[in-house]
Formats: sequence, C-alpha cells, structure tokens
Amino acid sequence: MAVPVFAPWEDPTQKPLIQFKGVTKRFGDFTAIDNQTLDIYTREFFALLGPSGCG
Repeated sequence: MAVPVFAPWEDPTQKPLIQFKGVTKRFGDFTAIDNQTLDIYTREFFALLGPSGCG
C-alpha cells in the first residue's frame, strides 16, 4: 500500500503558512540573500543556516 506524499505546493487550494516575497539582505557590500521568494507550508520542516552552520 502506497503512502501518500506530502506535497501541499502541488495543491492549488493550499496556502503557505509563512511567505517571503522579494527578500534581500545585505551586510555592507556583501549581499547574503538577493530577491528571495519562499513559501513554507503547514507540516513542513524548514531551517536557515548561516555561513558558520548556525541557524
């Protein structure tokens, strides 16, 4: 018996729990994130890691 795959991004009725649109982050002359768009859905695991590996 196949287990259904969790893929809310394939369901047009699902809305993201958290949504970032066009995010840019700079540290002086260094651009860490440039125009990033991201959708995070319910039950999804997500982490941001920095250059040292910390989140």
